[in-house]
Amino acid sequence: MDSNYTTLATPFIDIDSRVRSVGNEQGLLGLAFHPNYATNGYFYVNYTDNNGDTRISRFSVNSGNANLGDPNSELNLLTIAQPATNHNAGDLAFGPDGYLYFGLGDGGSGGDPWNNSQNTQELLGKIIRIDVDSGATYSIPPTNPFINDSTILDEIYAIGIRNPWRIAFDQLTGDLWIADVGQNAWEEVDVIPWGSNGGQNFGWRCYEGDHSYNTTGCNAQSTYDSPVYEYGHATGNSLTGGFVYRGTDFRDMQGHYLLADYGSGFVSTVYVDGAGVYQNTTQSVGLGSVSTFGEDENAEMYVARLNGSIYRVKDECEELRPAIALNGNNLSSTFNPTPPLGTTYQWLFNGFPIPGATTNAYSITTSGTYSLQVAGTNSCLVESDTLYAVFTGIYEEAPKNEVQIFPNPFYETTSITFTEYGDYDVFLYDIEGKLIESKTIRNGKQVQIERNKLVVGTYLLSVKGDIEYHSLLIVK
Repeated sequence: MDSNYTTLATPFIDIDSRVRSVGNEQGLLGLAFHPNYATNGYFYVNYTDNNGDTRISRFSVNSGNANLGDPNSELNLLTIAQPATNHNAGDLAFGPDGYLYFGLGDGGSGGDPWNNSQNTQELLGKIIRIDVDSGATYSIPPTNPFINDSTILDEIYAIGIRNPWRIAFDQLTGDLWIADVGQNAWEEVDVIPWGSNGGQNFGWRCYEGDHSYNTTGCNAQSTYDSPVYEYGHATGNSLTGGFVYRGTDFRDMQGHYLLADYGSGFVSTVYVDGAGVYQNTTQSVGLGSVSTFGEDENAEMYVARLNGSIYRVKDECEELRPAIALNGNNLSSTFNPTPPLGTTYQWLFNGFPIPGATTNAYSITTSGTYSLQVAGTNSCLVESDTLYAVFTGIYEEAPKNEVQIFPNPFYETTSITFTEYGDYDVFLYDIEGKLIESKTIRNGKQVQIERNKLVVGTYLLSVKGDIEYHSLLIVK
């Protein structure tokens, strides 16, 4: 597919004759480009060979065509025997350290009958890390967590995995996210924080998520590493992992890890809140058979289904986000496209709602930081960028209708008197913009404010009529 999203007639590489695909879980399962691909032309493939085993191989770009891979350039790095046709996993990813990471399932069947995931002399059921830039095929990174433990294979980076159907590094933090497909009851998302240097044991087959599965010969659940998120099979039954969103098009998705359920079609995000706690949001979109996610060069995300359909991931709430501008003392908002009927608005001053400011425009009465919060009919809630607005003083569309404040400074009471009868809304704010009191006049011309309700200080009086706007300072 080119930059215009047109599928090219010639595939990048064709190794179909070497790949076996039986039982829906075999095939060409993973692809990763070397960090220095632009100069060395190396890319790495995880596929099921014709014997049914997992094969990790390096290929090179075609020397005569930079848009094609060379199928004759294969260098096999690892072949791992597979006892069954399922749980092949297969994702490949280069970490921020330049090492190649990949996930291997537990060998398949059901319930890990060979106990591969907890067997540290087996690569199955593990996250693997290798150095592809040294050695004849690869070498062991000197910082691998078990390199000095003769009871654990040096390639192992993490233990206790069932079927990691997609792994991904957060482009900002370097954390490794693992979507591990569950057995009969629980799907789980695991995270290896960048800087921890691996060594985690996520518990399978002893535990499925945080729940006992087959605890024969196992330690207490608290000694294993828990998932950051899990969901039961009442919600879905086969997890497909995505990426942590680090694009720029959809700001509210920033830092959210996207996942989907292959069976039920729901899409969920997992994120870390301000207190450092993992939270999740779920939105049912009915997009079944999601087999993988992808990222482009701008970190925007895509999702693919098993039938070959590819979709761009969008945040439908983003198009509700307004742009706000100040003209004189009047704030306005613009939208693209126009919001649907039923959309509601709330202006904020210094982050707090302004009482009664519930239209898409607002006349300011004091200097400060303003923004507009918009709620859509589809449960979307977005907020504009903030804008620091300087109040420039009295604005009167109809100066013929004067306002008198007497006495000012306050005595026991202060009267606000208009020269004309009419309907007026009177608002009294403190100097920080907090509403202290509001009064309404109907077919009248005077209202009073009592001194005992106020502390010593300066206040802003805002008066609004049908077409008149007045803002004045009063002092107690």
